[in-house]
Amino acid sequence: MAGPISLADAKAWLRVDDDFEDAVIQQLIDTAARHIENVYGVVAAEQTRTFLFDGFSAEMRLPRNPVDTASVTVAYYDLNGTPLSFTGARAVERDGWSWLFPPIGEVWPKCALVPGAVEVTATVGYVNDAVPDDIKQATRLLIDHWFTTRDYSCQPDSIDFLIDHYRFRRV
Repeated sequence: MAGPISLADAKAWLRVDDDFEDAVIQQLIDTAARHIENVYGVVAAEQTRTFLFDGFSAEMRLPRNPVDTASVTVAYYDLNGTPLSFTGARAVERDGWSWLFPPIGEVWPKCALVPGAVEVTATVGYVNDAVPDDIKQATRLLIDHWFTTRDYSCQPDSIDFLIDHYRFRRV
């Protein structure tokens, strides 16, 4: 997993000059990236993800950020359980999140009433070095806390301060 900062960046922040704990520090970078993704919905490095929904709704919010809206594809199981592709879905960025809508003047098709009946695939995450500085700094602070205390039980309050505005709030 690619984290939002490099090993060299993390070592500079931690003031570590030797190579003895490189593996530990890299593991902390990866863990911090997963933590930020799972808690705040922010994906550090560009990758393809698939999201499963139990059906279509009037507007569907993708649970990760950022999303390349041009890359979104939609597949679903019809009422007979046949897998089909849906073309024409509109992916719109609104309120800092990506939302899916049916084409203008149309409605979503009927789908099977089973868990995961709708599958949305998209490219998510930041391209190359485009990760915002607040996410990089939150990663540094997490790594510093975990490296210094060797304790994963809590995180500094400053993490929320830096990236809480990215949080995906479930309604």
